[in-house]
Amino acid sequence: MKLVHIPKTRFCTISEIVEKTGFDRATVHRALKNDTSVKFEVREKISYAIFDLNNQAIAKYQAELRRLT
Repeated sequence: MKLVHIPKTRFCTISEIVEKTGFDRATVHRALKNDTSVKFEVREKISYAIFDLNNQAIAKYQAELRRLT
């Protein structure tokens, strides 16, 4: 039986979210904790950034799997 290498993947970090959105690290952290002091619009932008960053990570993972099989 042939062993197959399974690629590693990871989802986005707070630093990547900060870089993508331009918000302060503390703001991103509070938004992730659903702190009500963070405006809805800010939380929404952060959520979209997370969605986009994680979709990129998933696409890389899937491409690596296709390459290995």
